[in-house]
Amino acid sequence: MLEKTSRDRIAENIARVRYNISELAKSADVGDVRVMAVTKTRSVDEIAVCVENGITLLGENRPQEFRDKLEYFETTGCELHLIGHLQKNKVKYVVGKAHVIESVDSEEILGEISGRAERLGIVQDCLIEVNVGGEENKTGLPVEKLDALLEKASVSKGVRIMGLMTVAPNSTESEVERVFEQTRNMFVDIGNKKIDNICMKILSMGMSGDYLLALKHGSNIVRLGREIFRI
Repeated sequence: MLEKTSRDRIAENIARVRYNISELAKSADVGDVRVMAVTKTRSVDEIAVCVENGITLLGENRPQEFRDKLEYFETTGCELHLIGHLQKNKVKYVVGKAHVIESVDSEEILGEISGRAERLGIVQDCLIEVNVGGEENKTGLPVEKLDALLEKASVSKGVRIMGLMTVAPNSTESEVERVFEQTRNMFVDIGNKKIDNICMKILSMGMSGDYLLALKHGSNIVRLGREIFRI
């Protein structure tokens, strides 16, 4: 059982995030924003406090942890996203169970997701994770391969691409903003092309250390772990 002081701290953290977003909106063009609680390594009790305080979007990094928590996740009524790297042999844990898979980063994974979804008779909503910073130690699709993946997605019957996701580099504020701005520009450009099966609705950028910068550049989902669960 989570101690009352810990429950109170999580509630205070969520309130602070909402306040920070509302304050930013006074000086920047911030649209409708969804705050995601990132649940990696978090207990059911901790997640429950988020739900009690109005969080309706949960994101899990690890496919196996997603599988293990799924029974509880489904009782929350929350929208569930898989946000971590996905290997072919873990696709079975999340297709048809996650509302959105945010980490499609290769044609191989796209094909695996689509094939499994077709066998289940569903269409799986996905985001393309783009490695805009070009960091070798991070997952995500290289920018130069994006057009080819979009072309494959446009004819994949088991998936629907709903937008883009990126992780900013651990770098200077100006470099982080450059990555967010470039991702937003790609998001807008792809939407304007009106490609079959591609619906640019979700721009998932920003984590605990940079979510306000991401919102300044058009993100409509911010993925917060430490900022919410710091107790």
